[in-house]
Amino acid sequence: MEILLKEGLKRVKVTLNKRGFFMTQGKAEDYFMEDMRDYVYRTRIYIEYKGIKISFLFHGSINDNHNNKKYCTKKEFPFMLYCFLSDSHSGCISFDNFCNEFGYDIDSRKAEKIYKLCIKSKNKCYKLGIQTENEISDLLNELNEKYDC
Repeated sequence: MEILLKEGLKRVKVTLNKRGFFMTQGKAEDYFMEDMRDYVYRTRIYIEYKGIKISFLFHGSINDNHNNKKYCTKKEFPFMLYCFLSDSHSGCISFDNFCNEFGYDIDSRKAEKIYKLCIKSKNKCYKLGIQTENEISDLLNELNEKYDC
């Protein structure tokens, strides 16, 4: 994978499997995470590939918020892409398997809500031309090997 910085952190090119994904970060905001009872920064990440654009929300850590960090560094873009692809991969399995893998009760509304968000991420991958669970796995493996995500 190659990361090229263009115009500061406004546009980063992430190349995976000979595909050049352009990533940009939107405005960051403080966001209260009820589960953690604390604030994190949240930002929208945009990905463009061959003229097709998608976006997803990325949440920073509580530690980042305590350190007043609001923007991502160049080195964090592969990690953000990994998080997005990992969520997408979770949308490729059945709801029962999702619950088993992540320790949710099958009757949990929270699990169902999170699972639906993973399916939404998977559908965004499909829009980018990443069409199979195996393709998502290959990209995750490449990110993990090269950037220890």
